[in-house]
Amino acid sequence: MIPRIKPTYFLAFAVAAVAALWLLSGAVKQNRPPEHPRAQTQKQDNVPLPDVRVADMTAEPVAAEAVITGRSEASKNVVLRAEIDGQVIEKPVEKGSFIKKGDILLKIAPRDRPAKLAEAQETLAFRKLRFEAAEKLENRGHDSRIQLAEAKANYMAAKAALEDARKNVAHLEIKAPFDGILGEDYAEIGDYLSPGGAVFQIVAPDPLILSAYAAEKQISLLETGQTTEIRFIDGRTTKGVLKYIAPAADPDTRTFRIEVETPNPPDNSGRFPFREGLTAELRLQAQKVEGYKISPSILALDDEGLLGVKIVDHQDTVRFVPVTILSDHPDHMWIGALPARIRLITVGQDFVADGQKVHPVSTATAGAAE
Repeated sequence: MIPRIKPTYFLAFAVAAVAALWLLSGAVKQNRPPEHPRAQTQKQDNVPLPDVRVADMTAEPVAAEAVITGRSEASKNVVLRAEIDGQVIEKPVEKGSFIKKGDILLKIAPRDRPAKLAEAQETLAFRKLRFEAAEKLENRGHDSRIQLAEAKANYMAAKAALEDARKNVAHLEIKAPFDGILGEDYAEIGDYLSPGGAVFQIVAPDPLILSAYAAEKQISLLETGQTTEIRFIDGRTTKGVLKYIAPAADPDTRTFRIEVETPNPPDNSGRFPFREGLTAELRLQAQKVEGYKISPSILALDDEGLLGVKIVDHQDTVRFVPVTILSDHPDHMWIGALPARIRLITVGQDFVADGQKVHPVSTATAGAAE
């Protein structure tokens, strides 16, 4: 009688057979010779390269332009101060008034200063006579040199005293040193002023100064004397000239202060067209350089945050190239710091990386700027 095999034994045999087959397959793979590199390359070559649209472009001469945001400043902004002490007795003008050079802004109580001026004039006349008489006597041998020297010293002291007396009387009236607008008012009628005490602020917005800070990449495009287009935030425009470029950069911001000057004469009512403290866009026209006209959408950033474009070299490989913005306009821009001829990627640049092989599809050169 043949003994019956239990079902559990069949299950054990099946598991053992499967394990043996798995181990055997691993051994076969290990003993199989490695695939030849050429075969791997052929497999990779079978993968289709990504298509990108490119435009064959040649650099063109273009006037480089630096666009910088600045603020308007008065060419003169000073605080007038009292030269002598005394009480304020009159203020003919009010804060905010347009004033012209020589206008009287404030009067100080004269006290005894006019009388001292008259006394100084009489003293000078008397000592002048004594000095002239001493000179005549000394020439005739009737007077000593000591007496002549004393008379001369008294005469010179009287001249100095008269000059001081005249200044004190002149300083009783504080006058405008130039045309402008009366700003802050620091003294009222009845106030007692001390020498050096603040009286008025005077602002002269003509010519107007537009100050701004140029970046390191922009400073090479600038030189004094350049024509500048100025557009204020309210839409008004004017022209100016670059007058100043800082010789060194600010150590904190690494930017260079520049100053553009523009005429800003007042009208018949004394109103200046442009005020101090306005925001303005400065477009500074620089020398002509070689550049490319592109659409702003073509620009890209690399891993370090540098601004540039992607081109295709002669081996159909993508290359990221940093660029310099020469000028920026609403619908296009000009870029530089590129070779004389390039194959610029105009479509698909966002989907390919530096060093990647691509299949370039030529398009019209004009398409780059559309």
